[in-house]
Amino acid sequence: MTGAVYALGASYFISATGWRHVDYPDGATREDQRRAIVDKPHRVVNVPGPLGGLIDRMLSRSPADRPSSAEVCRALRDVL
Repeated sequence: MTGAVYALGASYFISATGWRHVDYPDGATREDQRRAIVDKPHRVVNVPGPLGGLIDRMLSRSPADRPSSAEVCRALRDVL
């Protein structure tokens, strides 16, 4: 489920900033997108407020460092 947490964090990041968390061309294949996520530098999460810290943890390269989906739900409920 940590892949889903990463994907949701990436969606939040692009919604908050207008940028992908990892830079790759618009026409990139899924394989190239995944390779970029693994190999390329990630943009710094500079989203203000409590959501910034949550998004940053959701986008951790290490799945073990990402919050669980239940933790994400709790954090969102607390913020909202």
